[in-house]
Formats: sequence, C-alpha cells, structure tokens
Amino acid sequence: MISYTWDKLFKNHWQSWLSGWLKRRIPAKKTHKLKHDNIFIVPSKTGLYFCVLVFFLWLLGTNYENNLILGIAFLLLSLVVVCIHHTYAHLSGLSISVVNTHAGFVGDTGVIDLVIKRENNRNYEAIELQSTDDEKVTFSLLDEDTYKISLRVPLKHRGWYTPERLKISTRFPLGLVVAWSYLYIDSKILSYPKPVESSVLPTQQLLDENEEGVSHESMNGSDEFAGIREYVAGDSLRDIDWRAMARGQGLATRIYEDHVSEHQWLDWQQFDGLTREARLSRLCFCILQQADNPDSNTVYGLRLPSKTFPPANGEEHKEQLLEALALFEWEFAGAK
Repeated sequence: MISYTWDKLFKNHWQSWLSGWLKRRIPAKKTHKLKHDNIFIVPSKTGLYFCVLVFFLWLLGTNYENNLILGIAFLLLSLVVVCIHHTYAHLSGLSISVVNTHAGFVGDTGVIDLVIKRENNRNYEAIELQSTDDEKVTFSLLDEDTYKISLRVPLKHRGWYTPERLKISTRFPLGLVVAWSYLYIDSKILSYPKPVESSVLPTQQLLDENEEGVSHESMNGSDEFAGIREYVAGDSLRDIDWRAMARGQGLATRIYEDHVSEHQWLDWQQFDGLTREARLSRLCFCILQQADNPDSNTVYGLRLPSKTFPPANGEEHKEQLLEALALFEWEFAGAK
C-alpha cells in the first residue's frame, strides 16, 4: 500500500514537471509549426529491440572476429541512423491551426476543429494526432495540401474549458523511431452544465403584449384565417370580405383565430435547497426540454440571481441561455 502511494506520488510529480517543461518549451498557440525546436525523436519499442539485436550481432562478430557479422551489424545500425532523418523529415514542415470549437456538456465531449497544412511538396503518410484522452486519428497528406479534422475533447468542468495537450507523431517509414511533438492549443471550449432531470415544472403565464421585452409586433402575426360567415351588425369593417361583395355574393365577414402564445419562466428560486451546480444542471435540463418542445408558440425565459433573459424561442435563444448557465460563477466550478 505504501509502495503504491509512493509510486503514485512519483508519477504525479513526474507528469507535473514534464507538463511544466513542455509548456515552457512549446507555449500555447493557435497555430503550431513543426520544426527542429519542437520535434522530439526517440526509439520506438520495436526500435529498442532492433538496437539490442544490433548490439548482440556486434558482440558476436567481435568475439569470433567475423567480419561478415560485423558488416551486417554496422549495416543495420546505419539503417537506424537513416530512419532518424527520414522520420524527422516526415513530420517537419507541417502546421496545425485551430479554426473553431464547439460547445458541449460536462461529462460529454466538446469538439476542436483543426486544419493541418503542409508548407512544402513533401508527402506525409501515417501521421497520428492524439489527445491526452487517447482519441487517435491517423491521416496522410498526399494529393492535397490541407487536412481538416475534428477532434473530440472530454469536458471535465463547467465554463471555459482549456484542452490539454495534443500529441502529433509518426513512425514512418520503418517504425524504428518515433518523431513526436506535444501541442498546447490556445483555444477554449464552452462547457455547459450536465443536464439532470428535474420534477420541478416551469411556471406558466399568458403572454402579455405590454410585458417588458415583448413587442406588440410579435402579437400581430398570431391571427390565422379560419373561414367566412354571414355579416352581423356590429362586425368590424376591417373584417368584411369586400371581394365577395364585389362579386355580388353579399356581405360576409372573415373569421380569424387568435393563437395566444404562452411563455414559461425557468427560475433559479424554484430549486431552493440545492447547491449551485445542482440548480444549474436542472435548469439546463429544463432549457433543453423547452427547446425540444414541438409547440412553436411556447416561449420561455430564464431568471438568474444576476440577470433575467426575456421569453423567446429558437436555437439562438437556447444557446444564449445555455451560455449564461455555463458562465454563471464558473470561476468557482473548478475552472483552470
């Protein structure tokens, strides 16, 4: 048990030191260009076994003074040296840029859109791009100069989430050595609260055209034509079907149905007794539930302690409310 604890402490200390050193050596950027100062080359597992074989061949040839075995050992060693140059050249000259990020929910994944471009006429094969969470993508640049890729990143806390380092590497051509580089991306992903189902229902109210934040014009288009009936004294002249009268069909009145919209309030105070994160998670669930409501006449608003968002609907409104939840006191949500 004690040995396991010391191993864990040593591993954490080593990872912390390595991460700090890499950040100083390769600082965070939106565009990384791979060259000699940020590419590292080490033997692969296969390469280590290969070097051990070369060593035993050299030892055997030296012991028995066999020039043929020595020649084979030196030939294989020269192959390793040549592979070092080719593998380095197969990664050098690439640039990796962040073009966009896509929000997600805590416990799920966000997405980083990357563009990888070659700045020369060299062909690039079997390039691996891998996040620290072991999602790996392999690609090649042969007939095209750029490659677009979307990499999923697990979101571990609410608010602005900074992705951990990405690893780009290649073992081309023989797999004896691996050239790699760690890239820190100067970009952030918006992380929404994790939705948690709630039994608390939003409060419902009829939409008042005089209510603050709701314009009168938004109500004018709610009347729909429902049919025609005979004219009755007192009907508005605006509703008379003048075309029917011009055709000699007598006075008739157009009938309209007024579809009065309802709006719902998602209120922070509805979840008394819960922690901040628990409230945000349940509000997030309610927003998604209202956004997926097939009744397009229903609009909804959000009341937070620091801000109130008037009732509306649509994709833009949903994203605005989710962003408000994601950034609500997010500096206390474990943000890095």
